Amino acid sequence: MQPQSGFNYAPSGQFFGSVLLPFYVPGTYTFTVPSDVTQIRAWVLGAGGSGAVGVGGSGSYGTGGGGGAFCLGIIPVQPGASMPLVVGAGGAAKAAATGNGNAGGFSRFGPLMAGGGGAGQSAASVTPGATGGVGVGGYLNANGGASGSITETVTSQMATGGGSAGSILGPGFPSGSINLTAAGASATGGAGVGGSSGNVTSAGSATGGGGVSSGSAANSTTPGLDNLGLGTAGGFEFGQQFASSGAFVLLNGICVPGTTTLTVLDKYNPFLRLFGGGGAGSTSASTGAAFASGSGAGTGGFAVTGSITLVKAAQFGGGGGLASNTTTLTLGAGAGGIGGGGGGVCGVTVATLTSGPGGNGAVILEF
Repeated sequence: MQPQSGFNYAPSGQFFGSVLLPFYVPGTYTFTVPSDVTQIRAWVLGAGGSGAVGVGGSGSYGTGGGGGAFCLGIIPVQPGASMPLVVGAGGAAKAAATGNGNAGGFSRFGPLMAGGGGAGQSAASVTPGATGGVGVGGYLNANGGASGSITETVTSQMATGGGSAGSILGPGFPSGSINLTAAGASATGGAGVGGSSGNVTSAGSATGGGGVSSGSAANSTTPGLDNLGLGTAGGFEFGQQFASSGAFVLLNGICVPGTTTLTVLDKYNPFLRLFGGGGAGSTSASTGAAFASGSGAGTGGFAVTGSITLVKAAQFGGGGGLASNTTTLTLGAGAGGIGGGGGGVCGVTVATLTSGPGGNGAVILEF
């Protein structure tokens, strides 16, 4: 059952949620505790790692990035105290030549430390998946999901999606792995918070992204389900990006940092808005954007013959992997949603190949 409100979700029953103060922009901040506050509940999410790039006509391999960890905890504080706060940056995308991705940064507030997801890998023979981030210090610590591995028994183009972030529902899930005995460009989708994307064991296959209530099946482009047991559903996209000037502005019931480009935000804690289905995979798309995922879900993997850039996964979801055995293409794997790992990408020649970047971390303070 999905939690419907975070305002009273605390072991000792304390009331929280009069103020929700989100930090979505990567960086280091100094938070000054208000004069009437003695406890803060912190929701801390590490950043996702980026996927790897593989290039080669006789075989190329790139795994996705790992998902960031999630921590939830109640912290005693002193009114007027200055406390450091860190929001991790997602691993930067890898471009062009064969190489590993980049790890995501950690996020931290007080004793809560949510580690970032590991970097996607591009080694030959057996290509390991990226590790998920590790969370410590909270009364709930949920590690991020790993990305799927690639076992090379044939020479082909193979890419896996990113792992999903840890969440209020528990540890993140891994994306699907690839193990082929016949040649054929293949890719797996990104994981969702409720399940992995399917594995690929049949050459030329791609799998859908994992959803909030289930993962996707092996060798199938059909995505995982949303929390109603249905297909892909639109979802609340986690967080707006806005510049911080040190000031705080009350907007639609939420205190937000910054004074520029402010947008109306959802008045409820977005860490709880997890209800989407995964994005579908494809083995036939030749151009355009991939199918979107709902909140908490991953995007699908694509094995294609034309240039394409996959869309970004929704919050906590992993980006889809992208593979092609056609020369001279522009290929961009799926970016991870907030906290999610980016997808790996592989192609025959170095044209324009870009792996999926990892999603940034986030911190929300409630008091």
